[in-house]
Formats: sequence, structure tokens, C-alpha cells
Amino acid sequence: MSEETTPQTPPSLEDLLRQVIEHHADELPFHPWFDEAKRWQELVICLFFAYAGQIGLDVRGAVQTLDELGLLNVAELAALPWAEGAPDWADPQLVLMVSVLERLGFAVEDSRAALVRILRGAQDLQAHFAGRVQLYLRQQGQRMVAALGSDFPTLAADEERTRHAFTMWLQNALTMPLFLDTPSSRRFCEAAGCTLEQLYQAADNLDVSASLLDDVLDLWAAEEELLGS
Repeated sequence: MSEETTPQTPPSLEDLLRQVIEHHADELPFHPWFDEAKRWQELVICLFFAYAGQIGLDVRGAVQTLDELGLLNVAELAALPWAEGAPDWADPQLVLMVSVLERLGFAVEDSRAALVRILRGAQDLQAHFAGRVQLYLRQQGQRMVAALGSDFPTLAADEERTRHAFTMWLQNALTMPLFLDTPSSRRFCEAAGCTLEQLYQAADNLDVSASLLDDVLDLWAAEEELLGS
């Protein structure tokens, strides 16, 4: 008598995309924002430089330490309590953050000044962009593409191929997180049984950059072509 087997649950789109990225990881070129969440960390660094940066202090290293301790999650920072227009400095997470920064040489007053701006930035990101910096930057990039007709009126900016080229340019030159509609992405969607919008949402959920998605799907499609030949 044969043993009964439990049918396997098909992988989710996010799991499938993660598997494809892991499979082709060694073939991918360098991407400055391999993980889109690092863009938030970079904003935190810049805010620290503006409000707490001093000669001799390693701002980037301090922010990296906070990140490694899991203290820079946007949703968690946005949800921290405030009282009378200021953060509740007695909150355990804020106590820990200020303590860590003090150990690294930052004055308490300066750390708090920087943290106020970081918390407000987290609140705005969470409220308007689902806590993801790439959604804010994508909005700005889409506005630039939409303005091509007025900014480059003699370049036939109303043509689809020109818009595609400008989108690719913004992605390449500015690492703008703009998704490209490519033959590889459409082939992947057909194989995965999803739409382009669902693919893009899965990439955002994984904090996968748009340029990385393009590259990894080109690698996937090339391999599929070889396996099918």
C-alpha cells in the first residue's frame, strides 16, 4: 500500500521571487541599493549629520550600530509615544538609543535633537508611503517622467519608447526606484501567473530594488531560454 502524500502548497509570489534572486545572486552586478530599506538608513545618517554631527564622531558607524540592534524600523519608530509635542524620552527604546549614542560619544542633547527629526520622518513615511522610502522616491520619479512633454518638448516625449528610455535613464543615473515593463518581466509574470502590478508589489514587500528586479529577471529569462532550447 502506498503512503499518502500531503500536497505541497505552491510558493507565494514573494517566495518565488526570493528563490530566483538567491539562485542568481552570484551573477548579479553591483547594486548600490540592493536592499531598498537601506535608503531609510541613509536618510537617518544625513539627519544625524545635520543635527548631531561633530568632528571626530563616526555618525555612519553609530547609525549602523543602531540598525544592527534593530532600533531603526520605520513602523516601530513611527509608533513611539509622544507627550506634549515631544517624544517620551522615558520610553525603553528611546532610552536605549540615547544610551548607545552617548556611549559612542554623542551628547544627549544632540542625540535627542536628531532623534526628534528621525521620528518625525518615520511618522511621515509610515503615514504617506507605507513606511518605504522607495515609494516616496518612485512618486518623484514618476512626476519627472510625466513632465517629459513640457521639459523635453522636441524629443517626442509622448512616445512610449521615449518614456521607457527616460525611465531607464532615471533608474540608471539616479538609482530611481522606477519599475520597467520588460519582456523578461512579462515572461516571468506569465510563468508565475501574476500581473506586473503584483510582481512590483512583491518586490516592494521584499525591499528589492527596481534595477535589481530587472537584472535578475533578465538572468532568469536567459536561463529559461537555454533550458527550453
